[in-house]
Amino acid sequence: HVCPMPRSSPFLVLLLAVCLSITATAQDTSSLPPDLADTIDATVAEQMQDTHLPGVAVVVVKDGATVFQRGYGVADVATGRAVDPERTLFRIGSVSKALTALAVTRLIDDGRLIRDTDVSTYVDGIANLSSSDAPVTIEHLLTHTAGFDQVGVGRHVWDLDESLAARKAKRPSLAAFLENGNLRRVSAPGAVFRYDTYGITLAGHVLAEATGRSYAEAMQQELFAPLGMTRSFVEADDAHLTDLATGYGWQDSAYVAQPYEVYATTPASSIDATPADLGRLLEALTSDGANARGRLLSPSMAETVRAPQYRPHPQFTGITHGFWENPGPALPGGGRARAIGHGGSMLGFWTSFTVFPDHGLGVLLVANRDIEAGGGPVRLADAIHPLLLDAYAEGVPHAPLPEPVAFEPRDLAPYVGDYAFGAFCRTCSRDEYARGAWPLGRTRPIALTEDGLSFDDGTFLPTAERDVFVDPDGGRLLFFGRDADAQVAFFVTSDGPAAFERVHALEALREHLGYAEKLTEAGYLPKAEEVLATALNAALDAGVQNELTINAMGYGLLEADLLPLALAVFRFNAATYPGSWNAHDSLGEALAQAGRRDEAIAAYERSLNLNPQSETGRAALERLRAE
Repeated sequence: HVCPMPRSSPFLVLLLAVCLSITATAQDTSSLPPDLADTIDATVAEQMQDTHLPGVAVVVVKDGATVFQRGYGVADVATGRAVDPERTLFRIGSVSKALTALAVTRLIDDGRLIRDTDVSTYVDGIANLSSSDAPVTIEHLLTHTAGFDQVGVGRHVWDLDESLAARKAKRPSLAAFLENGNLRRVSAPGAVFRYDTYGITLAGHVLAEATGRSYAEAMQQELFAPLGMTRSFVEADDAHLTDLATGYGWQDSAYVAQPYEVYATTPASSIDATPADLGRLLEALTSDGANARGRLLSPSMAETVRAPQYRPHPQFTGITHGFWENPGPALPGGGRARAIGHGGSMLGFWTSFTVFPDHGLGVLLVANRDIEAGGGPVRLADAIHPLLLDAYAEGVPHAPLPEPVAFEPRDLAPYVGDYAFGAFCRTCSRDEYARGAWPLGRTRPIALTEDGLSFDDGTFLPTAERDVFVDPDGGRLLFFGRDADAQVAFFVTSDGPAAFERVHALEALREHLGYAEKLTEAGYLPKAEEVLATALNAALDAGVQNELTINAMGYGLLEADLLPLALAVFRFNAATYPGSWNAHDSLGEALAQAGRRDEAIAAYERSLNLNPQSETGRAALERLRAE
């Protein structure tokens, strides 16, 4: 088997010797279809080579029994320590959210918690900024439908020059973190699925309060111990840190070790576990709620966990208790293998935890490299899942798409707008954004054409059911959800449960930008600049713009031959972010294009004072001075 290598490494010989071996643990593989193990081995080797993965582990569970479990490559590049699925700990990131939800579900299962309990009985300081007075319940936390804003400030303890113990000691308690202005209701509970770090962190706090233990102790008692997960931890303790894999990025043709991240939101992010232990959880989830070591859930609650507990529409996927539901890969019969699961990413770590409930199949994939640290996306799931479904899943008939109906284009106007994945802060101040609050991500525009609604590369047409649209050529559906005032508020696709929420503040900015363009064309530039500055300030306050997006707007105006407005945008950006070398560099470029040589020189000089390493800025400044 070929293992990826740094192009230059003093450990190359040792590492190659380890990579050529596969670490397998004892299990009955007699039920594996012929050649499947060899096919998995070859596929993993190819993925490791192509996407620079130092170490990988694969666990496959069928109907409550582990049928395949292997480690590949190295847990640590420097020492050549091999990946051992029974011993090597991996950081599983956001898969922790699903495990927290399962522990809370266990308490509901045995009557220690009631799912419709108002969570305000467990925590103080929930700010209700929505128009709804309905209580947020435990069930809402488990299904990511609590309606909380996603703030993003203060989750990390970043002081990396300090020891791991010192950083952990700085971390506030769950109650202190949540009650420090981090629970802000911005929509009615139960109305929309919003990927919710804060709701699941509150669920971990509820778990601790209900058991009278710390969150870490409660997870050991309620989830790990019953299933024999003896090497799973809410952050590995000192005695087990030597078994932790090192997380890496791939940068400049070499592996770069990543730091151990410390979070205040431990229920959402911070479990370290062996692949074998996570396989033991898959054993319970692909059977009646138990494995050979013990029981996690009653058979009826295990069925509940495998079934959707929230869907925005019956035809669309949703979420169970902590697990996202999605259509899964296509099968030979043309249908899709419905899946529930969760992914996780920490600096240097990637995890995919998936159950295919209709086929009794569970798959755990881990690697010690992730996209954030460098090296591009990890594609193990895309490569491994189809192999397993081809071996274990019978063909599922293709579900027919609804037929489109005749329409008038004007009737589709209410759906047109800007939408974004909901994990961003709507209520943060500029100071909070400067301290790391989550900004608006990439928007997903819905546009109107003569042929229908345009989204991605498809054209979606209305069906007989209100708010459901179909792309007959692409085989996809859209569903638009509405708020309490019956206004279009979000949409979901048939690809998965992620809701894309309407961003009215961004739409308002676009309207003001159009107005400013008309004023400029009519010769009213000062008024246009005033309109634009007012709109940009409002967008900053709403969290839908930041330095980079404002800069991109300026370049868009340059490309549209609207130089006066572009200059206004770049001036605004430089004034708003005076410490940004990039903002002053872009301003200098626009001023030079406008023929304002002296002003351009001043802007580039300011930029280079802030970033003397900017070669492009230095070259531009030299050209201007030579003119």
